Amino acid sequence: MCDRPSGNAPVFSIVLPTYNRPELLRRAISSVCRQTFQDFELIVVDDGSTVPCCSGFAEPGDPRIRLIRNPSNIGVAGARNVGIEAARGTYISFLDDDDEYRSSFLSSTYACLKDTPASTGLSWCSVEYIRYAQEPAGTQRTEVREFPTQYEDECALFRKFLSIGTGFGVTIKASCLKKVGGFNAKLKVESDTDFFFRILSDGFVPVIVSGVHVVLHDHPMARLQSPATLAERIRACEGFLRQYSEFMDKYPPVRTDFLHYLASLKQRSKSNGGASEAAPLCAARDNSERLRFPGGWLAAIVRGWKPKAPSRMT
Repeated sequence: MCDRPSGNAPVFSIVLPTYNRPELLRRAISSVCRQTFQDFELIVVDDGSTVPCCSGFAEPGDPRIRLIRNPSNIGVAGARNVGIEAARGTYISFLDDDDEYRSSFLSSTYACLKDTPASTGLSWCSVEYIRYAQEPAGTQRTEVREFPTQYEDECALFRKFLSIGTGFGVTIKASCLKKVGGFNAKLKVESDTDFFFRILSDGFVPVIVSGVHVVLHDHPMARLQSPATLAERIRACEGFLRQYSEFMDKYPPVRTDFLHYLASLKQRSKSNGGASEAAPLCAARDNSERLRFPGGWLAAIVRGWKPKAPSRMT
């Protein structure tokens, strides 16, 4: 992250990676420009697009919009890190080019974060899904995923946090990012999961912004993250179980949730021979969306899990 120059640094830096989706990018940028809270900079990171992507900004003369072009495609985690390095704001928010903010996003996030203690590292919010991929041509289905703002204990809060993705209006304090670092660009899948585990392992606590402030578009187009084989996801998750075993020892239900998610990946892999899955699978980690397994299978996995000595990924 850049050192903040006195007097002219924005409150928010919004990092928006894009790749070969100019028509979606325009919608995302427009949603930022419509914010009722206007003290922001928008950092668009063109991750090596092979088609013109960044010529249709909603406000072409707006000095708050900055464009960074990567000479080649480095992946969404690396592109987010490029934006983080350029960010000057007190808070860094993330938006993918196929999603959009409601006009209340920044104002509600600021009200939630501004008086929090240093131990509060970040926030997220409830979202509206607009689903196209599974619907007949020309139709769509809308769903809302809402989160309570209070939980019975830290473990319940952490379990819910680990069920989301970066697209859920995740906004992190620059001070937190300075300590935990950015995304692991070596991970082609599950980089947000790794990022969240590191935040929690370093002692930071998330808060939830009240209300629905982000719209996620579930569409059949190409994703920012390349379609990953289930085998890649399984390897990444097995690595997390070793790497963050100390954190999971402290919060055993988190390990149980994660083992259930891993079991769901293995079941899917067995069913389709490890074929690619383009859509994010973070929702499968949510308690309310668990797959059903043959009796006793998950219990046997949990009982049989013996973590190896933790080793941090580099």
